[in-house]
Amino acid sequence: PASASICSRMVHQQGTVTAARPRALHLTPSAVSHHVRELARELRVPLLEPQGRGVRLTPAALLLIEHADALLARWEEAQAELESYRAGMTGPLRIAGFTTAISGLIAPAAGRLRHSHPDLLVQVRERDTVEAMDLLVAGEVDLAVVEPIEGGPQPDDARFEQSPLLEEPYFLLVPADHPLARVGSVRLEDAAGEDWIVADPGTCDHAQRVRVLCASAGFSPRIV
Repeated sequence: PASASICSRMVHQQGTVTAARPRALHLTPSAVSHHVRELARELRVPLLEPQGRGVRLTPAALLLIEHADALLARWEEAQAELESYRAGMTGPLRIAGFTTAISGLIAPAAGRLRHSHPDLLVQVRERDTVEAMDLLVAGEVDLAVVEPIEGGPQPDDARFEQSPLLEEPYFLLVPADHPLARVGSVRLEDAAGEDWIVADPGTCDHAQRVRVLCASAGFSPRIV
């Protein structure tokens, strides 16, 4: 029981059953002892042992506290998520995204939300992917519409909930007499041994995106 785990923690902190009677619990020393004894009986392990004039928790009780802390943390997370869900129809919704994502995705969505949830204030910040991710990590935005980048979060990154929005087709340009030009469709790895021409780094996002896509295909492009 939660109350018994709390009592055990207070005994651990204070050193005696009498001292483990915080005003917040509103319990007498006998009630504290009762809770701890009942918990020990249910778990079939001793939770208290004498130490001088006081008591201390047994190793089993310390292990119990570790698990109780983890359960309490998960419960607090659940409460926070439920509170966010309840409050989701009002207040600010902060979104960051790159320029074309704003015009193609974020702005239309914000317009629809304005009609469907008039109490929801949508705040949009125009940022490239790196800056948008920094804002998301810092908790300064709630959502970020981003592109795959080098060093970006992996799909299983526990810090974020990720969902793919769009898949954009890419065209591989080769000379007309190139062997790949005679193939109906080309896998990216089929061009792993070719010389590549891409935009200069820093001039546009496509240069970085090519490197990311090639890395996902298992090679680093030889850019000439």
